[in-house]
Amino acid sequence: MEIDPLIVDGDFTISAFSKSEYIEHSTTRTHEASLESKNQREPFQFKIGTLLYHKISDKEFTQEHLTQTYTYSVLKGLNAPARETHHSKIEDKSFSFFTHNSYTFFEKFTITLGARIETQRIGIGHSRDAKGTILYNPYGDVRLLSPHYVRNNSYRYNVSRFIFDYKPTESLMIFTGINRGYKNAGYSTVVNQASLAAFKPEINDTIEVGIKSKHFKDSLGINLTYFYTEATDFHVIRAISIAEAVNLNAEKVTIRGAEIESYMKPWKYLRLGFSAGYTEGRFNKFYDRVLDTNFDGKHVHFIPQYDVVSYLQYRSLLGLFFRCEFQVVGKMYFAADNTIYSAPYTVTNLKIGYEEERLSAYLYCNNLNNEYYFTSYIDGTFQAVPGAPRTFG
Repeated sequence: MEIDPLIVDGDFTISAFSKSEYIEHSTTRTHEASLESKNQREPFQFKIGTLLYHKISDKEFTQEHLTQTYTYSVLKGLNAPARETHHSKIEDKSFSFFTHNSYTFFEKFTITLGARIETQRIGIGHSRDAKGTILYNPYGDVRLLSPHYVRNNSYRYNVSRFIFDYKPTESLMIFTGINRGYKNAGYSTVVNQASLAAFKPEINDTIEVGIKSKHFKDSLGINLTYFYTEATDFHVIRAISIAEAVNLNAEKVTIRGAEIESYMKPWKYLRLGFSAGYTEGRFNKFYDRVLDTNFDGKHVHFIPQYDVVSYLQYRSLLGLFFRCEFQVVGKMYFAADNTIYSAPYTVTNLKIGYEEERLSAYLYCNNLNNEYYFTSYIDGTFQAVPGAPRTFG
């Protein structure tokens, strides 16, 4: 089956060198059992439970190569066009015990404690082959490019959080919290070397302080937040070749930032909103084992330096609805060495319609100014993901 050229141009050029597609079939089963308090007015609230998780994924990443020089030399003598495919099967099992508890003193002070213990077992089976024609076999042939390998790993996570909040009045809350979170370990599915397939869990320790407030009978609201995160084994994607990519672990990363959110209701049918955030991330320690390069002190990629959103929204009792949204996104690095990045860009979205309980209809236009920008990039390649152009419906 020929790959649709609209799926993706894998080499990011105007010439047809290669095309690719990704197909995944997954089955997920979860089972949660919990016990929690019923009376929400009581000062003590609790929840305790367990979670079973089981996911099986069959993944295929296929590239169709259209140039004879590549297929003949890399794909062991196959004629173009030839299809190169990574076959992966991942089985992920985990069991979690969790608890979430809070106690409110004098209806003003609340202490929240949460904890989660999780055990994960994960395994992968992987192979890579190529299919195409050869001179003496027009019906096609198969070349084994990477023998089948199997890896199995197990991990244990212990995470928790502590939150303290104080409400001197019904319209004001001051809070601070310490939280340990994580991203699960896993496997890269498009890599031939078994030693590069596994990546470790990412552990994040975060301190957060902030204020939430409402004024003038909820016609004005202002929220302020500052956060600081230290991450261990931060997940980083690195391409090895046009056909292979791995997830690496950066040893130490710090991310800090501040956010403000506000809204105003000058009229009961009209709402104005504004939010702005500034974020900075740095690799404190990151040795890239693929490139044999140290990226200590570089900016963490895929984190925009700032993000500003403002909107005007109208909703009447008769069901008429209108929303205009304006967004500004700051500079964002796409590569660990900070040589590739996206320039700041702006996007305007419009939506108008009619809403009621049983019927809703809308007209919309996203990216009204038809801004050309990129949202993602695979470090080590020429493959980038552009943002959606002007769309309406």
